[in-house]
Amino acid sequence: MKKIAFKHWQFRICAVIVCILFFFLDALAFADGGLATVKTATAGSVSSKEAEQRIVELELELSRVREELSRQRAQYAAFYERSHAVLEQMRELELHSAHLLQRKDGEDTAALANQALSALRELGVRQLEVEQSLRDFERYIETMLNVMQPSDAVRREVSERISALRGVVERSLNPLSIVAGRGGGKSGMTGCGVLAVHDELQLVILDRGFLSGVRTGSEWWQARNGKVTMKLRVVDARPEISAAVLVQGTLAEIAIGSRFLAE
Repeated sequence: MKKIAFKHWQFRICAVIVCILFFFLDALAFADGGLATVKTATAGSVSSKEAEQRIVELELELSRVREELSRQRAQYAAFYERSHAVLEQMRELELHSAHLLQRKDGEDTAALANQALSALRELGVRQLEVEQSLRDFERYIETMLNVMQPSDAVRREVSERISALRGVVERSLNPLSIVAGRGGGKSGMTGCGVLAVHDELQLVILDRGFLSGVRTGSEWWQARNGKVTMKLRVVDARPEISAAVLVQGTLAEIAIGSRFLAE
């Protein structure tokens, strides 16, 4: 009887010990979980602070870059204004020194100069409009042919008619060549062609501009029998055309369409 009671108490003690162990294991697991949570929250807090600090640094850098950009823009604007004023002064000096404008009683030389430059701009705009219209028409015809799928004979006839139309346009703009790419600096073009001669202004209009490498102050010449007979000096270079004055020879000898070579 005592042996059975002893075993019963021994069983209870073991049960209590097991319960205590489970309690401590659960508490330890809870503590570990809490510690992990605390560590995660701490790491998240540190990461958030670093991100906020980085954002502040980037905002400061962006502000500095914007200020620098504004300063550079202001400097560029000031430089453009100064360079434009200098170029205008140089152009006016060249026009007067080369006797471009023959002043007459009651005539304003500045007004004549403005009229000449305005005519240059208008001429360039009109020629570009003609060329663009022709290119648009060619693209339209090509699209129509691709949609209609005509026979080779019809396509060939249409192409020939388009080529004939292009020839008419080119001759009307002579010596400006659309195929050669006026002002584009194509290798097929040598020198500058004479587009017009203004006797009253003593001004020669050339068919190439600074997009083709023509620069204000550059000189162009014609030779006969190995001897230079005429020479021009560019006084105004536009993107597609330029104006020059005669420094050697006479205007009466300059023919429309004749070419001058770079010195």
